[in-house]
Amino acid sequence: MTLKTIIEQFPPLSVDELVTEINNFPQYNIAMKKEFLAKLIKHHPLLYVDWGEGSSYYRARYMGNDASPIDHVSKILCPPKEIRSYGRIDSDENEILYTASSKNTALNELKNYYNSINYYTIATFRIYNSIKVLPIGELSHTQVTGRGMLLGNQSQSINKLINACNPDEVTRLLITDKFLSDSLMSDNYNITSYVANCIFEKNSDIYVIAYPSKQYPGGINFAIKNKVIWDHLGINAVRYAQIRHLACGYFEERNTRHVKGITQRGKLIWDENHADDEYYTYPLEPLWTPGQSI
Repeated sequence: MTLKTIIEQFPPLSVDELVTEINNFPQYNIAMKKEFLAKLIKHHPLLYVDWGEGSSYYRARYMGNDASPIDHVSKILCPPKEIRSYGRIDSDENEILYTASSKNTALNELKNYYNSINYYTIATFRIYNSIKVLPIGELSHTQVTGRGMLLGNQSQSINKLINACNPDEVTRLLITDKFLSDSLMSDNYNITSYVANCIFEKNSDIYVIAYPSKQYPGGINFAIKNKVIWDHLGINAVRYAQIRHLACGYFEERNTRHVKGITQRGKLIWDENHADDEYYTYPLEPLWTPGQSI
């Protein structure tokens, strides 16, 4: 399917309507904002990628000054609904596990280091079964930079398709793509979670939304539907360490402990042989999922 065919199948709003609505958007009440966003998503193609086996993602949890490592896998997963706070993507309809493209990205997203030494848990998740990921704003990002967040070598193909299309149609498509991306990245979580819900409702096969980190430029966050995590990912490693922010988003790690196994009921078993080794990783093989015994 070519991009022109996609435009024909999902025609953008007229340029006058699009520009007028976007310019007036800041003055709209919440109901009007949601109505316009829903209309945009209805008419916009959702460009997703099948993210394959072997890719890894990181999740960090702040543990304060508690020197005792956590004892159960539940403490690195989504908190229970009654005590969790809503983030950028999650809502009553969709419980989300937030992960990141790197350890540094995951730590920066916590925003609570203040250059002091504190304890953190960092878990690594790895895909074992392909999953559909929607990188928000990928079309406009590719057109501007020449390379998408996730498209990799396919970026050139997207650029060629964009350049081969009617310039006016492409402009409307790219404006829509960029506006939806900006809306998802806004500080109003009522709006961001609504954009995510509309995306998930339009294509129920999309389980992950990828978006750029606001705390660590160049990093990518992955918001994964909690209900499908174990159908596609397993835990590959868990570490507990004292971590201090140095500067510019980089960290120092010390007194590192590593999990060497997880029981069927989720109890963490800590390795004593590689204590204090921040450069060592204890890979869990096979990957741990609920019901998987050591």
